[in-house]
Amino acid sequence: RSRGLGDVYKRQLPRSPFGLRLILFTAFLKYGLCLPVNKVCKLLNTTYQLRISEGGICSMMNSLANTFEGEYETLKTELKNLAAVNVDETGWKNDGNNCWLWNFIGEKISFYHIQKSRGRKVPLGILGEDFKGIVTSDFWSAYNRFDNTQKCWVHLLRLSKKIEHKNKDCKLLHSKLKRILREAVEVKEKFRSKKKLEECRQKFEQRIDKWIKKSSTNKDCKRLLKLLDKNYHSLFVFVTEDVSWHNNSCERSIRHPVIMRKISGGSKSLRGCRVTSINLTMLQTIRDRGMDFIEDGAKIASGQLSLG
Repeated sequence: RSRGLGDVYKRQLPRSPFGLRLILFTAFLKYGLCLPVNKVCKLLNTTYQLRISEGGICSMMNSLANTFEGEYETLKTELKNLAAVNVDETGWKNDGNNCWLWNFIGEKISFYHIQKSRGRKVPLGILGEDFKGIVTSDFWSAYNRFDNTQKCWVHLLRLSKKIEHKNKDCKLLHSKLKRILREAVEVKEKFRSKKKLEECRQKFEQRIDKWIKKSSTNKDCKRLLKLLDKNYHSLFVFVTEDVSWHNNSCERSIRHPVIMRKISGGSKSLRGCRVTSINLTMLQTIRDRGMDFIEDGAKIASGQLSLG
C-alpha cells in the first residue's frame, strides 16, 4: 500500500495487477502532465518506490482505455446531439508515419480521435452526415460537407494579415475585414431581436459579396477573395446563433496533445493511437466538467466495470 494511491496491487481492472487509483494517477502523469513513459517510471520509483517497467506502464494505459471505451463511445453519441461543436485537427505520429489527431469540442466534452486520414470522412464519421448542429472550424475543406458552419475569423484575419503588405488591394481588404468583424460583434452585443439580427447578418453578407465582385491584380488577393466567395454565408452565423466567431476553444484544447507529441513522438501502433484517443478524451472531459480525474475517474471506471 502506497500513501495517497490506495492499495496499488489490488486488482480492480481486468488483466491488470495494479489498483485503479495508481493507474489513474499514472495516466494523469502521462496525459495530464505530458511526461514520457521513462520519466513516469522514474517518478513512481523515486517517489513511491514502485518499480514498474515501461511495458508495464503501457499495459496499464491499455487496461484503462479498455475500461473507459464504453464511456468514450457514449461521449461520441452525445456530440452528435449537440447544438454546436468546434472542430480542429493537428498532425500526429504513429510509429513515425503521419496521422491526424482530431479534436471535437462541445458543451463540457473534449473528444479526441486519431486517424490516418485528414479527409471529410473523419468528421462525418464522428458527428454523422445528418448532424443538425453548427460546426465551427477553420477553412479546411473537410468541414464543408456540413450544412451549418461558422468559419473562424481568427484564421481569416491571419490569412489577410499575411498578404496585407502585397499591394493596396490586399491592405484595403484586410482593413475591411477587421472593420466588418468589429461591427458584427457590436451588433451581436447590442441587439436581442432575432429579426433585427437576421437583417444585420444579411447586410454583412451582402457587403462581402460586393467585395468579391471587385477585381484585383494581385494573385494572393484573388485567392483570398475566392475563399470569401466560397464561405461568406458561413462568416456571420454567430450574429444570429449562439456560437462564437472564432475557434479558440479548439485551438487551446489541441495545444496539449501537440506538446505530448513533441515530447513523446506520438504513438507506436494503431492500438496506441486508440488508447491515447480514449484516455486523453476522458482526462480532458472530466476536467471540463469540474471534476477530479483520479477520484471521479475511479467512479466512472467502476461504473463501466459493473456494466461489463
